Amino acid sequence: PLVTRYVTWETHASVETTRSVLAEWVPQYEKQDYYHWLIEYEGVPIGSISLFGVSDWHRRGELGYCIGSSYWNKGITTKAVSLVLDFAFQEVGLERVIARHDVENPALGRVMQKAGMIKEGVLRRDVRRKSDGVFTDMVIYGILRDEWAARRQNG
Repeated sequence: PLVTRYVTWETHASVETTRSVLAEWVPQYEKQDYYHWLIEYEGVPIGSISLFGVSDWHRRGELGYCIGSSYWNKGITTKAVSLVLDFAFQEVGLERVIARHDVENPALGRVMQKAGMIKEGVLRRDVRRKSDGVFTDMVIYGILRDEWAARRQNG
């Protein structure tokens, strides 16, 4: 519940629920445009990260991620986000990647900033949280291909 407090999907009630979700994900890997990865730390699965809503025409996608609370504030998520941004721009050929976070969860915004994403604004009452049913504002961050390339070039 701590990890999923600000998300739009239900907290897994059991290991069986997680197994069921994973069983739904596995066949999706047959699709060329399915981008969902495990985040692993020292051989232990600790979360997931995905690039979704990818549009070939607009050459954009959205980034989402979630990791176990005992792995917060260790730079793991920032590294994972940076790797997925590299993949999005180098391999998928995107022009723009966005990510959003609940205004009440600013730590996710700090991860986005550390990965080079720029705050673009606030989407008012954009989503309804599953944990409490509240319609909440979402902060949106984005990064463009040329911003990503300049960041990589500058170290």
